[in-house]
Amino acid sequence: MAAGIFICYRRDESRHAAGRLADDLAEAFGAETIFRDIEGIDPGVDFAQALDKALRWRGCRG
Repeated sequence: MAAGIFICYRRDESRHAAGRLADDLAEAFGAETIFRDIEGIDPGVDFAQALDKALRWRGCRG
């Protein structure tokens, strides 16, 4: 399994740049390799657990 790409940003003004970056990376490496914290974690879900699960699924951690 290919390594995943995690995109994290917390500033409203960087939202558009992060979105374009994610689009370009998905085109180059496949959408299944991209994990954006803003889209990949549902409201109310524990951030650390969701991130750990996403990274394990993409083969980024043991």
